Amino acid sequence: MNSDTSALGTNLQNELTRQLRLDKDKKYRSFAWKILRTVKEVYQATKYQGDTALTIPPFFKNAGRGNERIWAEEMSTPQPTVINWSGLDDKEK
Repeated sequence: MNSDTSALGTNLQNELTRQLRLDKDKKYRSFAWKILRTVKEVYQATKYQGDTALTIPPFFKNAGRGNERIWAEEMSTPQPTVINWSGLDDKEK
């Protein structure tokens, strides 16, 4: 097992643990992809903040939590962003 495979396994386990914790939180809301796709189109959003890598819709070019980038390249200019506040912890907000 190489280090890339090991890192991927660790990242997936961390995301799964976080998702299970969010699922137990009665204040957590995960919005339907149909709603998120509509909001994305209306505001021409290219970035999504919140949730876990397991549930973030793949139709956003950029995804992250706080300063953590989950996928895509770092952009130097601000991007229209959809934020699920309940999918962020206090530090990430």
